[in-house]
Amino acid sequence: MRLLLATATLHSLVKLAKCQCLDSFTINANACTYQGFVDAVIGVGDDCNETWLVQTFGSLDSARETITQACADAYLPFGAITNKGPLFDQEYYNGGTYMNEERETINEHGITIHRLDDDPGNRIEIIHDDIAQSRGITWPDSLVNFKTCEYNAAMCCFAQDRYDDGNGDGNCEEPYDENCVDANPADNTDVCYVDMARSPIASRTSQGFALFEKNAEEDSHCHGFVWSDDPDDASTRFRGNNLFFVSMYDHLTQRGYVRNVPGAPMCACVEQVSAK
Repeated sequence: MRLLLATATLHSLVKLAKCQCLDSFTINANACTYQGFVDAVIGVGDDCNETWLVQTFGSLDSARETITQACADAYLPFGAITNKGPLFDQEYYNGGTYMNEERETINEHGITIHRLDDDPGNRIEIIHDDIAQSRGITWPDSLVNFKTCEYNAAMCCFAQDRYDDGNGDGNCEEPYDENCVDANPADNTDVCYVDMARSPIASRTSQGFALFEKNAEEDSHCHGFVWSDDPDDASTRFRGNNLFFVSMYDHLTQRGYVRNVPGAPMCACVEQVSAK
C-alpha cells in the first residue's frame, strides 16, 4: 500500500524544524509510519538527516511517537463503523444487539423485515469497499474486550447462523422462518469449556464454568488473528481493519455468523474467549 504523506499534520511537523531541510514538500512513502516518513525524508536534502529529526522533535523517540500519532489521527475511529456508541459496540462483541439477535422474517403484512443485507449489511459493505482497504481503522481499546491483549491476539467465536449465503456456510436456508430459526455456522471448533471469570462483563458473573461434553455446544466457528509487538508493523497498524473484517464484514455480512458461546464474549482478546 502506498500512501501520500502530504497531510497538513505531517506538513506542520516538518515546518517545526529550525534547519533548512524542507520548506515545502510532497512525500511518497510505502506506508504512513515513522519508518516510512524517515525513509522518505532522509537524504532529500543535505540537512535532512537524523540531526534534523532531533532538532524538529526533540529526540528520535519523540519523533517516532509524534509521527505514529499523526498517522493514527488519519484512521477511521472504530466507533464510526456502527456510529451507535461504545455501549452498543461492547454489547455486539458480547453477542447481543439486533445485529446478532435479528433474523430475516416476513411480518403479518407480508413485508420482509430484518434483512441482513440492508441493516447493517449496506453500511458495512460501504465501509469495506470505500474505506477499509485504503485507510486504517483504529483499534477499539476503549472496549474492555480489546483493552489489553496480553498475547497480541484476538478471536471471534460464533454460535449461530442467520443468513443463507448460497455457499453452504452454515445451515441457515430460505425460507428463514422454517430453516433458520436456530441454525448453526460451519463447524471448525470444539469448545470444551468456558471460564466465565475470564470475561465477567460478557458472562455477567464473576466466576463459574460452563462445560460442553460430547459436542454439547453443537457447531461453532472461530477465527482469530495476531499482530506484532512492533507498532510500525502492518499487522499492528491495521489490526483494527482485521477486527472489522473478521467480525463484521466476512463473518457477519458475508456468512451470517452471529451470537456468542454462552458465558463467553463473541469477540475479544484471546485470553478472554472460551477454551477450545
